Amino acid sequence: MSLDDQPPRPVSEYREFMAPAPLAASFLCLWSQTISGSRGVYQHRVLPDGCIDIVFINEEPPIVVGPWTVSFVARLAAGSNITGARLHPGRASSLLGIPASELLNQSIPVADIRGAAPKMRFEKVIGQPNAAARRCAVAQALLASIEPSIRCDQAVLASIQWLARHPQGSDRTIEPLDRD
Repeated sequence: MSLDDQPPRPVSEYREFMAPAPLAASFLCLWSQTISGSRGVYQHRVLPDGCIDIVFINEEPPIVVGPWTVSFVARLAAGSNITGARLHPGRASSLLGIPASELLNQSIPVADIRGAAPKMRFEKVIGQPNAAARRCAVAQALLASIEPSIRCDQAVLASIQWLARHPQGSDRTIEPLDRD
């Protein structure tokens, strides 16, 4: 079989979308990834970014993908449709009911999380005909599941905002001590 006779390798299309206004305080974005092709496996390198996502892969029940400290390769079959909702930093504990540290370097089925996540109703997401319909269903499920009174720790939020403005860890120069 020559190279011309081989079927094309699977290709990934990944797109991020702004979270709807009512979700924007808790979610950074919604996203979709479609693996096109008739057969084969797409190898997607995932870099550690500290994000926590609620992820739907094909018709499988949703999983929570915690913050990773090492890169890994996700192997996705041709024809896969993935939809996700990415939490803002510092929101996992109030929205999911567990601290982010319990999700470190793990992917856990939503149903296995002991906190608030299992109460989220995602049944209508599975079986949607396309990526746009899945994102819409995810947003609707999140809106229906999130308690409007849930508040994040204000000290955590202030720290995250400060770090975003000062990625080097300081906003002033440290002067040397005078030695007398």
